[in-house]
Amino acid sequence: MRIDANQQTPHSEGGPGTIAELVAHYRLKELVGENQGRKSFSTRAGYESYLNGWILPRWGDHRLDHVKSVAVEEWLDSIKRAKGTRAKIRNIMSAIFHHAMRYEWVERNPIKLVRQSAKRERTPDILELAELQLLLSKLSVRERTLALLDAATGLRVSELLALRWCDVDFEDLELRVTRSIWHQVLGNCKTEASAKPVPMDSYMAEDLLRCVARAFTRQMMTTSSLARP
Repeated sequence: MRIDANQQTPHSEGGPGTIAELVAHYRLKELVGENQGRKSFSTRAGYESYLNGWILPRWGDHRLDHVKSVAVEEWLDSIKRAKGTRAKIRNIMSAIFHHAMRYEWVERNPIKLVRQSAKRERTPDILELAELQLLLSKLSVRERTLALLDAATGLRVSELLALRWCDVDFEDLELRVTRSIWHQVLGNCKTEASAKPVPMDSYMAEDLLRCVARAFTRQMMTTSSLARP
């Protein structure tokens, strides 16, 4: 609140002095509730994890003008984590300093000069058709349907688990992806492109219809047993 009240004054007087103070303001403006913020719940949860687990313990007490590019780069090199994880830490630190630049509290972003590769260290193991068929044959109906949908559409797990039967268009053979769920919190899709309809073939539609029929039958049997005296 003090920072907001003094944001029109020179940054040396009214702005945050340390990384911890800057992170507090960044949280207030960028990591608020989904209806007001710009990031999905899963993204905000990821940012909080990296802020609390890595950035604040190491840099929280440092003044903004004391954070140097080479020091951050050497620190990232010392972290025994995958390159992708270290790249995420770097990118979040860069976003924090970019936030400070927007409010004219700093004139430059020292993290822009930090070198950190995000290259994969292992090649993803892509299932062959025979392997996928074997996997599907070992799953129950619900899990088989989820695995088949994911293999054919490439949906994120959060988007896949948030699908409802009303999102399935059996006439036009499309899936309407309109929401995602993460840690039991229902929200918007991660990106705008994710919210576009996803095509499905007739085989997948038939499999979904069989799943609907089984679910309806189980529901009717449960209702019938509860109605018995």
